[in-house]
Amino acid sequence: MPEDSSISHKEDPEKHFGFECPACGMMEVKLRYSQGVADEIFIEVRCRTCGENGFFQLFEGGVEDQQKDQVINHLTKKGEAVQQEWCEWYQFKIRHLTPRYSKEGTRHRFSPLVFLILMVGGWGFFFIDQMYLLDGIFEKIHSREETLRDYSSRLMELPCLSQAMKEKLATVPIRYTRERPYHRNRIQYGEAGIYWGEEQIKIHRSNFWFFGYPRKSQLIETLIHEVRHRVSPALGHNEMFYQLVNRDTQCALEHW
Repeated sequence: MPEDSSISHKEDPEKHFGFECPACGMMEVKLRYSQGVADEIFIEVRCRTCGENGFFQLFEGGVEDQQKDQVINHLTKKGEAVQQEWCEWYQFKIRHLTPRYSKEGTRHRFSPLVFLILMVGGWGFFFIDQMYLLDGIFEKIHSREETLRDYSSRLMELPCLSQAMKEKLATVPIRYTRERPYHRNRIQYGEAGIYWGEEQIKIHRSNFWFFGYPRKSQLIETLIHEVRHRVSPALGHNEMFYQLVNRDTQCALEHW
């Protein structure tokens, strides 16, 4: 770009070159040429209606003062090219310099319909996820018990659990229950029963999705969690207990 100190600005005569503003479509366009430090010739176009402007190099070689009419003639010949370049510059600004427009030049609009779909979808998913709290609705108990047996058998085949834990999986009754949790928690995944004299392990609905599909990682963790209680009841829920459960769960998920 030319330096201001080295440019001579000359107002172009009121001559109509047929330029059209790419922003508003009006044809009241003001023209002005400038001469750069290396005698380049630049042309500035500015819309008198909306102020949209552009600044482009007309040609590289300069002209002598007595040949300034050649600038006018040259601009007449290159008018179409300057118009095209102005339009391309305007589109570039729309795409990259104006945040409220997208790359295609359209405004970003947050559709209320999209917001409604997201809200309904989110609440719908939450509602479906919590349907296991309703007694006996859409539950296939035998199918869920079969899933528990399958998961227990697969856990016993993995190298992640100790022999004592595998023996508990094989000998302690593990059943699916629709009963409310002993501690009356809103969501509880399982109960080992050892603290209130029960031999069995209970697995609650929160380990399954609405349509009966198991939550794989959650169900694996629940089984390991409750079997660990049977093997190491003295740990309770201390830090060591959770470290052991997390270690065995991660191993089981990797080998599943």
